[in-house]
Amino acid sequence: MTLAPWLLPVIPIVVGALQDDLIDHDRSGASIGLGAAITGVGLVLGVAYGALLPISRDEAGHTVFKGGLYAVAVWAGLLVSRTAFYKVGKNQGIETGFGFLAISFGAMLLARTLVVTVRSRKRLPAGSPA
Repeated sequence: MTLAPWLLPVIPIVVGALQDDLIDHDRSGASIGLGAAITGVGLVLGVAYGALLPISRDEAGHTVFKGGLYAVAVWAGLLVSRTAFYKVGKNQGIETGFGFLAISFGAMLLARTLVVTVRSRKRLPAGSPA
């Protein structure tokens, strides 16, 4: 098992968590709530993404998947939901920055990787569809 697919989602999560403007300290509770909500949306989209992806195994036995239009729909959903949460926060006087978008992106990738890993553990024969 290679570690790279599990490390890739960690990068945007760490980058997002290190942002100075992650939490609006004047309205920290509401800011954290909005951040948790957009992270939750990222997790849900990642689970759906991982469940819908067609997966197979190559001749060497490695899991192979291609996002195609699923990827476009998931990315669009994440950006639209982030924009909606940003506007809700702005209307309530809550400043939100890039941090929670990066964290939700990492959460989506982590959820997708987990679901694809679970699905691929069905011991697909080489070259067979999921």
